[in-house]
Amino acid sequence: DNVRFFDAYMEWRAAEKHGQPALVFAATGNVSNRDAYVVSKLSPAAAIGILSVGAVERNATDLSIAKFSNSEPDFVAPGVAIVSAGREGRSFAVMDGTSQACPHVAGLAALHWQQMYENATKNEPVSATMVAASLRASAIRSRKEMFPGFSSSDIGAGMPGVP
Repeated sequence: DNVRFFDAYMEWRAAEKHGQPALVFAATGNVSNRDAYVVSKLSPAAAIGILSVGAVERNATDLSIAKFSNSEPDFVAPGVAIVSAGREGRSFAVMDGTSQACPHVAGLAALHWQQMYENATKNEPVSATMVAASLRASAIRSRKEMFPGFSSSDIGAGMPGVP
């Protein structure tokens, strides 16, 4: 029911044409246990039109998929030992999760949008679709170097980079 709700919401946004379409990112979820089972992305990340983000972690020599990160992301980003806003009066905390990875990709999208906006013309303004394609292209460029041997079901397009 949650996925259908978010599908309907995204369709409504597109039909109503609320200005320019937005890029909407969502975490894939944290219920996988890659030693025993892998779960596909959950709501709202599974909804049509939402870009999903999984988590990776740095090992001694390379990057790997975080053990908890669900599969089928559009992108991956750092999601283990991330300094984040704290709870219960603490200003900062170190946290793990796909929700910690998601802001990395949203921030990169803003940088891609800014660069594209600065180079745009009046005849061809920047769109959410163009920014998503730019993110995807930057992720694909780094994919072979950063994630050799990983499938797209684990890393999606890969980890986007700075434009």
